[in-house]
Order: sequence, then structure tokens, then C-alpha cells
Amino acid sequence: KIFPRLQGEAMKYDVSVAISDMRYGVRDENTKDHKAWLYCKRELERCFHHSSGLFFLSLQGDKYGSRPLPRSVDRDVMNLRLDDWLTHIQEQGSTADEYLQYWQYFHRWYELDENAIPAEFVLRELHSVNDSSFWQDVVPTLRKALMDLPCDRDCPDIRVGQSVTEWETRYALHLMKRHSHSATFPSTSNETPPVVVIDEQQKNRMLWLHRHFESGIASTDDVSGLLADQHLDPDVAAKLNELLRILRDHLGHEAEVYSADSEPTERERAFSASAAAPLRGLSSSVSSSLSSRGGRPLLLRCA
Repeated sequence: KIFPRLQGEAMKYDVSVAISDMRYGVRDENTKDHKAWLYCKRELERCFHHSSGLFFLSLQGDKYGSRPLPRSVDRDVMNLRLDDWLTHIQEQGSTADEYLQYWQYFHRWYELDENAIPAEFVLRELHSVNDSSFWQDVVPTLRKALMDLPCDRDCPDIRVGQSVTEWETRYALHLMKRHSHSATFPSTSNETPPVVVIDEQQKNRMLWLHRHFESGIASTDDVSGLLADQHLDPDVAAKLNELLRILRDHLGHEAEVYSADSEPTERERAFSASAAAPLRGLSSSVSSSLSSRGGRPLLLRCA
């Protein structure tokens, strides 16, 4: 409903609008060979470099999202984790079942690619995207085993255990920081990197909206976690709150929050109200781009 209206208005001023969907635009082949994140990352870069204005639109609710395994992990980083598992196995012997399982699953599903520079362990391709044993057993086990390992060479803030939504958000912020003209402030500790402040020009290129259900979503009403997933994993609520905090800290403003209880009628009203906010943000970006176009055609490409 939003996109056709925006596109129609933009065409009056010779502005092209394109949307790259980070969910439904990912093909099954990218899932089988675990390249979905690489596809999303490439689209984010394309939107950032090609768009004349807004390049990233984040619509967030009470759902943290899917937390996949990394397609690859640097060998040197992984070897430290393997050494840790081996130490536990040697010290605990027969009681080290958990670490033995980590070791077995990892070597069954990851293989070393010494031709890569630097060398890395790569996740084996799936025979089918519907491999239930992989999604229900292997993924949660190895995600726990590899928790917090860095898994993107370009953006060290991207870690195992985070959702794809957080990866996308962190990478968008990374692109904005890299192209900001603001001063870089030294950190207060030698152990932490300098703080890069995103300038106002870059802040205006990202829009995030948070829809929140005031009374939460009862697990009995949402067994599959379609609307919320905090009730499915106690760790997820903390991760979602941390993601929202990061956005507030970097962009310097609160998200627009639409509160409603879990009553179906109230929920529908919240959906309707929140649908208007992206249109306002995208329309504002079109207007800003028009004021600086200099007579040239414009492209607004947004992920």
C-alpha cells in the first residue's frame, strides 16, 4: 500500500524509487549455501552508494528475528575456541558431553578452506532448505558453541548469536560511520576503540520505526513467534532491547512507538497507524533529495 503511493508521487518529479526487501527477496539457493547474509550485505551497500537520500528503513516490532549460523569463521579466531573446547574435554573427561558435541558438530558441518585469504572455516551446503534436523538441532547447538565470535570481516560488531535484523542494522550504521565527516573522539580506555559520531547528513539517510504492543503478545496467541519471539527464548528480549538502545545512541532520537494491547481490534489499529509513518519518512527523503537535485534525475533506493 505504501510503495505504490510513494512511487506515484515521486514520478511527478522524475524521481525513481526502488525498494530492496531483505526478507522476501532472498532466494532458496542463497539459503542452501548460507549466502543470505552476503546477499543482504551487498544490497545494503548498493542502496547506500546509489540512493540520493534514504537508504535504510528498519521496521521493528517485538520480534528480534532469525539468528543464523555464520557462513564462515576466520581460522585463527576459531582455533582459539577449538582450543577452549579441547581444554574442557581434557579436564572434564566423560562429563564434558556438551563440549564433545560442539566439537563433533563443528567438524561435521564446517570445513577448512586454506585457499581463502585469510584461511577460514566454511559451513557446508545444505541438500535441502527443508532439512528440519539442521534447523532444529544443528543451528541452536552450534549457535551456542560459537556465541559472540566475530563473523564479518568488514564490521567487527557483527557477531554470532545476533539476529539477521541486527546484522543489517549494524552494517547500515557501519556504512554511515565510515562516510561521516564528524570528528572521531578517542575512547576513555586503551582497550576500547575510538568513538565515531555519525553526522547529521548520514543520520537523515536511515529511518527506523518501532511498533510496540503495550501489554505484550501472549505466547498462546502467537505460538510460532510470528509477532514476537521474546517469550520463546529468555535471551532474546535482552538482545532486542540492546539493539534498540544502539539505535537510540547512534541516531540521537527515539523511535516512533505505537502502543496497543494484545486485543485483535487494538492490534489492527496499531498496524494501521504505524503504516503511515514509513510513508512520511520516505516522502520527506524524496523532498530533501529534490531540493538538492541540481537538475539531475534522482534514485531513492532503500533496503
